[in-house]
Amino acid sequence: MHLLLFRDAPPSDGRRLRSSPRSARAAVVAALVLSCAAGAAAQPATGATVPPTPSPVTGQLRVTRTYHENFLQAPEGRPQQDVWATRAELRLEERVGSARRVKGQARLELAHFEPYGFSPAVAAAFGRDARRYGVEGGAYFQWNRPRVDEADVPERTDAFGVTGRVSLRPVRALDVFGAGGYRREFAVTLVAPTPWSPWDPVDTDTLPDARSDYTEYGGGVRATGLGSVLVPEVGYMRLERRVNRPHEDYIEDVAYASLRSSIGRRFSFSGRYRYRERAYLTGDVRSRNAGRTDSRHSASGSVDLGLTRHLYVTVSGAVEDGTSTQPGRAFESRVFESGLAVRF
Repeated sequence: MHLLLFRDAPPSDGRRLRSSPRSARAAVVAALVLSCAAGAAAQPATGATVPPTPSPVTGQLRVTRTYHENFLQAPEGRPQQDVWATRAELRLEERVGSARRVKGQARLELAHFEPYGFSPAVAAAFGRDARRYGVEGGAYFQWNRPRVDEADVPERTDAFGVTGRVSLRPVRALDVFGAGGYRREFAVTLVAPTPWSPWDPVDTDTLPDARSDYTEYGGGVRATGLGSVLVPEVGYMRLERRVNRPHEDYIEDVAYASLRSSIGRRFSFSGRYRYRERAYLTGDVRSRNAGRTDSRHSASGSVDLGLTRHLYVTVSGAVEDGTSTQPGRAFESRVFESGLAVRF
């Protein structure tokens, strides 16, 4: 730094006056004080906290307890089996790029169904969100998952699949999207876990292990004009199932409407209604599925409430009822779930 020391102005008679030592020392001290003050202003104050760089990875750890009423979807008037399940789920997401438009997601889940045992699952997805479009693709694996939804007997399934989604934004407040996927399942028929059989009598010893291929495609519309305050969505999907068991191929049409909302940072809720119609494709009039069509209505809702910045409590529920052109297959089932989630 250059210090400019100004002397007194020359007198009118042309003689110069020498500056006194005292005035010179005062000028030097003043310049040093100003220099130190400027340097201190350029540095953080002592004890001040420099804001940390935000982590590019966000996530959520969720643990829930679920009660399944009529888990095996036993027809009305038949004995029902109620099942408790415990789930632990970890979700991670990372966004990269200058505008953070490229994202990667991962999900790990471990579930325990009483009395069917443990069932793990893993999934990963990658995508890009641009101003006028979005693309996303993913894959998932699932093991030892009990269910009765796809057949008329309880099964334990292993599955893997891939999914894809493309969305366009013709206007700022509207998303139009198309989605599709493929899934392969390997199912083993389960023996009833209780002395009674809640489903129609079927000789499970004669049923081969099922190998099913599912193809799904469709699309929908989502309105985003109100931001996260209110996000309605409607859509339609078609599912085709091909299975190595005779007379169990079908086509299923799915229509749904959903509504999501986030109010502030610590409260959100969602609701969803879904209608499914399943038509079996067998042409054998002697088959039990000849001319069979099933219809199912389901409604679900969930609420997330933040107790602290990172700790949330979640509560959800669902109800489903089914009817069929085949007599004796109407049923109703319910699901209730509660849990805690830690977001980071």
